[in-house]
Order: sequence, then C-alpha cells, then structure tokens
Amino acid sequence: MLKRTPDRTKKKNRWYVEEIDGLAGNGKGIYYKLNDAGDSLSAGEKQLLCLCRAILRKNKVVVLDEATANIDIVTEQKVYKLIDAAFKGSTLITIAHRLNTVLNSDKVLVLDQGKILEYDEPAILAKNPKSRLSYLLEELQKEEDSAAKKKEESSDGDKKEESTDNTSKQAAKAETE
Repeated sequence: MLKRTPDRTKKKNRWYVEEIDGLAGNGKGIYYKLNDAGDSLSAGEKQLLCLCRAILRKNKVVVLDEATANIDIVTEQKVYKLIDAAFKGSTLITIAHRLNTVLNSDKVLVLDQGKILEYDEPAILAKNPKSRLSYLLEELQKEEDSAAKKKEESSDGDKKEESTDNTSKQAAKAETE
C-alpha cells in the first residue's frame, strides 16, 4: 500500500536536499541512479545518504559515528545546521574526534582509552582548567594560532618578494631611461 506524503512534508524534505546539495546541485540529486552497493558515490555522499534516511524515518534516537568525517568543512556546517533542525525532538548521540562537532551538544562525555574522564555541559567543561576538554580546546587554539601565524608570515614573505621585484623593475627602468 502506498502512502501519500503531504505537500508540507515534501517541501520540508526538499529543503533538506537543497540545504546540502544546493539549488543547482552537483548532478547527484534525489533522482540520481545508484550503482550496486553505491559504488558511484563517494564516502561523503554515502554518509549524507545515510543521514537523509534517518531524517526521512524521523528516528527518535540517532547515533552519529564520525558522521562528517568524509565531508568538507562547508558541507559539514550545512549538515549540522540540518541536523539541528531535523532532529529537534530526537536524542542525538554523536561520536566524534573533531571538537567543533560536539561543542553545541547539551552534554559531552570525554573518553580516553575506554575510560570515562568527564561528563558535563561543554561550556562547564571548557571553563574548568583541570578538564580534559578544556585542555584539548587550548591545544586546538594553539594549533589554529600557529597556522594563522604561518599563513601571515607566508603572505608577508610574498609581499616582500613582490616589493623587491617591483624595486628591481623600477631600477632597471631608470637605467634604460
């Protein structure tokens, strides 16, 4: 027996697809034909497909195990926006190594070698200087600061090189005149 989907639900589901795939899409929209075992999809696309199945099923308990590991950062942000909207009334258990993935959670459970180190709201753990999560956030901030500094130094080097090139060109031009 076929069950008709109300137009309101169709529009909402279409929003989910457009939110991830974009209006123009990448050619692999909801009518894309899959090969056996999904061989025609990348690992990230397979992850997105599984996520969409969970949304359409309206699961009350959802476990996301590295749900965005094979997805670029821009798409990851869209996916978590979508997850927040789609699973509002659901219990969401997220297993992740990326810290930004869990920072918006209600509670965080930090494990190390299979042992529970701490469990609380991310904001509370982040404020506690003895917290493992706080330590990890500080390390992440140091890495980001270091990367930003290297990028800045690299762009400064490019500017100095460009300035030297311009000075050389001006000197050569002055000699010919």
